[in-house]
Amino acid sequence: MKQAEFPKELLKSLELHPTAIFVIDAKGIIHFANKTGIAVFDPDNENVSNRNFNEIILEKSKADFKNFLKKVFNSTEEKQMRT
Repeated sequence: MKQAEFPKELLKSLELHPTAIFVIDAKGIIHFANKTGIAVFDPDNENVSNRNFNEIILEKSKADFKNFLKKVFNSTEEKQMRT
């Protein structure tokens, strides 16, 4: 879901939330990051959209992130196949 596809009320709530929130796809591409997320991971760059999440996390966390994506998206695909 691209940022433009979010309902405005939801987008405003996500933007103001004190927790870092990212919407990423199976390839790790960021489609949305709220201000807290940007401040935590990349405070010098206000626009992280369309960048890969691997570009903004610590090197030591990259393998864990890749495994997380595999788990999340593989389990989602399996559930979709069953229905």
